Amino acid sequence: MLAMSERRQVTYNMHQAKTNLSRLVESACLGEDVVIAKDGEPAVRLVPVARKRRQRPVGLYTGKIRIGDDFDAPLPEELTGMSAEPVRAASKRGPARRAKRRARIPRGRAPRG
Repeated sequence: MLAMSERRQVTYNMHQAKTNLSRLVESACLGEDVVIAKDGEPAVRLVPVARKRRQRPVGLYTGKIRIGDDFDAPLPEELTGMSAEPVRAASKRGPARRAKRRARIPRGRAPRG
């Protein structure tokens, strides 16, 4: 959003405002100062509604969650499935792609079963 000193004020007549209302609301939400005039005199200013943020209660999960000392330690190789050897890129036309192609259901036909 723009700072108060950087806000640009734009004035629209009633007819322009009716025609472009959704665009004017979007501009106001982005911080632009939108004024709607009636008979050449400023009548209203569009301003975004300040949304209330719900405060989360402090200590809601106290004693219910425990984080181990090794929380940020590297995972063992058995869990990651990664080895120290470099990994080769799989072929685009490998067996996984063919299996995926076979599993697709053609458009216009409902699956049986």
